Amino acid sequence: MHSAKEEIKQEKSSRDLSIRLHASQGKGLWFKHWHRSVEICQVRAEEYQFIVGKQRFVAKKGDIVLVPGGQLHQLGSHTTAANMLICQFNEKLLCNLVNDLYCIKTHITLQQMQQLGVADEIGALMDRLQEEFLQQQAEYRSLIQADLIRLCCLFLRYFKTDLQREKKDMGRLSVVQTICSYIAQNYANDISLKDLAEATNYSCSYISSIFSGVAGVPVKEYLENYRINKVITCIHETGCSYSAAAAKCGFNSIRTFNNAFKRVTGKTPSEYFDSTN
Repeated sequence: MHSAKEEIKQEKSSRDLSIRLHASQGKGLWFKHWHRSVEICQVRAEEYQFIVGKQRFVAKKGDIVLVPGGQLHQLGSHTTAANMLICQFNEKLLCNLVNDLYCIKTHITLQQMQQLGVADEIGALMDRLQEEFLQQQAEYRSLIQADLIRLCCLFLRYFKTDLQREKKDMGRLSVVQTICSYIAQNYANDISLKDLAEATNYSCSYISSIFSGVAGVPVKEYLENYRINKVITCIHETGCSYSAAAAKCGFNSIRTFNNAFKRVTGKTPSEYFDSTN
């Protein structure tokens, strides 16, 4: 499960630039989340499960996954042998290409790149991004920006999708982002569907339908997952008791918390934390 360590003001702002090799903990899908920054992921070993918007797929070694800023997504692997390179950056680094990101396919397979003769070039660009970020020599940020622009230009040349189909979902996505932001700011308090309706200026039935359609889960389930994720982060970072963390993250009883924790993680709190120590 993904540990969201940032508060909402950090989630809503763009992470300027981060390039890192992510090693799977083998616990399946992380918590569904979103952020303003763009992510380009390259699977380096084994495979990862992804859910990006409404799309669910498995990305294998060598595949590229592009997640535009603001898009709800979820990823993870059931094997600890899996790892991938994650390049997360402020979309402004792409200059005038920003509005074209939704033209690019979300999942680009190694086989597709090989068939079009661009696998080696794209692979070399990803390697160079990682190397520049690790070494951080003079002008490394400018060189990374140039390589990101070239990478996205290659994606646009060879892996374009149906822009009109994607645009239809942008208004709905904005509503879901508002709901997620409200939850991130208020998860420690009681949150009702009515509260979310007032925050978005839509009816309860409308936001229920929109959220399930875009996020792929009911809003109640998303809230429960978010709170459990915050509990896990709280316990890891502060070492507080289960009951203290649960109360801090919006659970009104330890019984409610225990039941929710088992639903979300498949384990009791003791089983979960014993396995991570």
